[in-house]
Amino acid sequence: MKRSMSALRVTLGAAMAALLLNAAPVDAQVVITFDQVENGGTVTTGAGGTVGSNIIFESIGTGVGPNATTVFCGTQASQAGNLTNTNCFLNFSTSANTFIVTAPNGLFNLNGVQFAGTTNLTLLTGSITSSVLFPGADGISTQFISTGFDTKSEVLLRLLGISGTTAFGFNSNDIFMNSSGVVQEADLINTQRVPEPGLLALFGLGLLGLGRRMTNRSV
Repeated sequence: MKRSMSALRVTLGAAMAALLLNAAPVDAQVVITFDQVENGGTVTTGAGGTVGSNIIFESIGTGVGPNATTVFCGTQASQAGNLTNTNCFLNFSTSANTFIVTAPNGLFNLNGVQFAGTTNLTLLTGSITSSVLFPGADGISTQFISTGFDTKSEVLLRLLGISGTTAFGFNSNDIFMNSSGVVQEADLINTQRVPEPGLLALFGLGLLGLGRRMTNRSV
């Protein structure tokens, strides 16, 4: 019996160590940025909440420097000047607490070559957990910020070189509109959700406490 209790303590201790070692630091998190270059889309507010319609994003990237990976929402990525109006679009509703980003015309590489199987692709879909509207500093524009959680397309994650099992939070949806509600600037940032080291430590200590309690019962 003592041998089995000793083995249990070793197992629990190893489990705690593994949890703590796997707690990724903040700077190790993967961040995906949906970027808007040209104005496009609208945001309206009324009795039914705030609604965003066809907000344009031209590129989706992760990382900076030599490790950066970027895919494009159309052949506007072409360096040969072969520009089109293809884009990715964000639509959301605060009353329904939902949002979705689609790539109706597909995803492309830097040279404007379309990746296979990306036409009519839902890039992410999720739910809004909080949102707020701020008046712009110029007294004319309005800023909309929301947070939430989403499920991302495995196709998109694969193109960005990210594991399909990676969980993300809809960390920041920063949108500026003019007085007519036309979007002038938009950034959508997704941050990888990693276990909090403090929570992991507590869980690990709980495992050790469980092991000690079982040991005391065996005496």
